Amino acid sequence: MASSEDSDTTEISMLPSIEEKAVRKAEKRRFRPPIVCLAFSSASAEALTMVLKTVGWQSRDVLYEKSDIFWVSTLDQLLTRLKCISNRQVCSRIPGMYMLCDKCPFSKMMGRGRSIFRSLYDFYPESWLLPDDLKALSSACTSTKEFSIIVKPNSGSQGDGIFLVSSYEDLVKRISSAPERDLIAQRYIDRPLLLDGLKFDLRVYVLIRSIEPLDVWICHEGLARFCTDKYHLPNARNLSKVTSHLTNYSLNKLSDRFVRPDNSHMELQSDGEAATGEWGEEQERNASKRSISYVFQEISRLGYNTESIWEQIHDLVQQTCLLLRPSLCESIYELKARDPGLAGTSYSGGPSCFHLLGFDIMLDEKCKPWLLEMNCSPRVGIDDIEVVAKGTEAEGVKVCRCMEHHRPHVHFISEVDRRVKLQALGGALLLVSEGFKNSKVLSHGFRADSKKHQELLSQYKQICGEGVEVQHKELALIDRLHSLYIKVSGCKRKMDSSRLRFLVKELGLPQKEVRNAQLTIDSISLRARAKKAGLTGFDDFLDILIALGRSLYPSLSTFDALTEVCRSV
Repeated sequence: MASSEDSDTTEISMLPSIEEKAVRKAEKRRFRPPIVCLAFSSASAEALTMVLKTVGWQSRDVLYEKSDIFWVSTLDQLLTRLKCISNRQVCSRIPGMYMLCDKCPFSKMMGRGRSIFRSLYDFYPESWLLPDDLKALSSACTSTKEFSIIVKPNSGSQGDGIFLVSSYEDLVKRISSAPERDLIAQRYIDRPLLLDGLKFDLRVYVLIRSIEPLDVWICHEGLARFCTDKYHLPNARNLSKVTSHLTNYSLNKLSDRFVRPDNSHMELQSDGEAATGEWGEEQERNASKRSISYVFQEISRLGYNTESIWEQIHDLVQQTCLLLRPSLCESIYELKARDPGLAGTSYSGGPSCFHLLGFDIMLDEKCKPWLLEMNCSPRVGIDDIEVVAKGTEAEGVKVCRCMEHHRPHVHFISEVDRRVKLQALGGALLLVSEGFKNSKVLSHGFRADSKKHQELLSQYKQICGEGVEVQHKELALIDRLHSLYIKVSGCKRKMDSSRLRFLVKELGLPQKEVRNAQLTIDSISLRARAKKAGLTGFDDFLDILIALGRSLYPSLSTFDALTEVCRSV
């Protein structure tokens, strides 16, 4: 028979230790699902609600100050949120991106990339800012064989205001009557890759998780948008045929030849939505909007190496984001300097703001990717429209007459949009959650043991960030130039006359070169002030350095000249 002393010892040994108590408490602790505020999401709300339900997060349709993520649509909404969010909350836009994604500032930035790094940025078509570069465009038109030019308004979207011309004379006539003064002219890619005789482009989704440090992910699922008329080389007779040359969904959906992915399988319900069933390749064949994964299967069957295409797209996105980073950093700094309400915010480019971009990419007949533009607010809606015949309303179908189409139509959920946007948005939100360490609630929004979460992340690949190698070592010059700007511009990060004199002195220029440099600097500064939209002090500084480099080292390339300038200061 056991003694009472032995019994007491046994009972004590059965009691949990302090460590075991802590483990059990941690196991029982359950963090609530992250909350996303959709009060400012406008047209994105339907898709976001679907995504949040899929990943198991919560949403709020009205402003909820304790939300973990605020999904905003405009710059004003973003700046308002940044003034009052804590370091445990996140916004869905990066300040400064709005201006830099406008066509003229973006083209200016990519033009600098071509000027400095030559062939590394030859994935961006040769471009001219109008009316400033009319003389240079005239020279290009006379020095080379004839080529077509596509002209786009600076702040245009959805294909508005775009036109094609085949000669410099036609261009001058058209821009004189253009409603917007600031335009961009690009060398038209007249030999694109065609599928079934149709031109198409790719909408590739890119997540910038932070600027400092640069953390960029690319989604391998996206949309391919097709023209609705057969493509022919541009000539005087077909230049105005937009549904043959422009791939914009907003233009082609109005065509009678627009083929919806699930058109033959769509059953209209009384609420105007489509009843979706099994989904396979058959539904996307010949459609005017298809998933990138399906299109790449088609390209692969034609004998092209799709892995090589993706590698080129990765390089294209990586090099664009590396070029974008200094301008974005300075744009954030300048916004805070101009708005006293932002002065107290801690945001300086870190993970408190992320941005989902849409890279519009076209493949030419040799399958080389060309970057057409970078979209700041890619459409994330999942709805589509279908024109209906007379009498449909009498059959109990809700007919709409909104501005989406000039004829009576119905709205329904597009299955190809639903699948693509679920992958792009769902994966992006999970990556933001996984990479954000300031909030335990948000960081626990991603569950590594969730099969659904792993599926949504499976299409994303990191192309900038810790442990990711930059393919071209010469791109390190971008960071050196940014560091030089910070040194020269001083604590105010402003290129005034005193800072310019400091730069000239540091370079040790002779008196004659000082006068020439000052004239160059003054002309650049005046031009920048007259046309400030989208430009930062860093952009002005780069123009000045390029001009000085050419003056100081006329026998060197722009890259080598800037390298020497960096060594001198």
